[in-house]
Amino acid sequence: MREALPALVSNIKAVKIARQDARDLGVVMDTIMQSRLATLADLQDPYRYGSNYERFLSNASNAFSKATGLSWWNDTMRTAASVMTQNRMARTAMNWDAAAKADKAYLAYLGIDEHMASRIKSEIDAHGLKENGIWGANTSEWTDEAARRAWGAALNKDVDRTIIMKGVADTPLWTKTNWGRLITQFKSFGLASHQRVLIA
Repeated sequence: MREALPALVSNIKAVKIARQDARDLGVVMDTIMQSRLATLADLQDPYRYGSNYERFLSNASNAFSKATGLSWWNDTMRTAASVMTQNRMARTAMNWDAAAKADKAYLAYLGIDEHMASRIKSEIDAHGLKENGIWGANTSEWTDEAARRAWGAALNKDVDRTIIMKGVADTPLWTKTNWGRLITQFKSFGLASHQRVLIA
């Protein structure tokens, strides 16, 4: 945070690149999708039964997300988290041999091993930018598609556990039934936090 927060305020080029990477890789998208409030209220379950009233509630939650600024807030927090995550990932990948054991374990948790880190390093060397201690990976210009996918998956995984985004597998199957939805409505983020933070 000591590196990323001042950089976010100063709006340096590396941070602009990191922000754009986060948007391109689908990490920061709430102002487009307007899905945060609908997800909080369990209105976005793709397997639920849908009546006209439920579709009305879904559309109303999208409008309410815009009115309250919840999507802007969520995107701002996810942008800050993605800049910090990308910076830590790049710093470790760029200097694998001298990296701390904890940083290597962190990349391993995100699915990046030494071989993939060297491929990522090659792409950042060719297309990335370092400015005031902040890395901009510039993934839109990467030619190694496997490295780009690994980078994007790692970024999404870490930001989704920093700013909790509930996934399909974060709640038990019984919560998808009518009674289960009734009992656990507004509690699904507690279950997701248990899976993504406490167990991890």
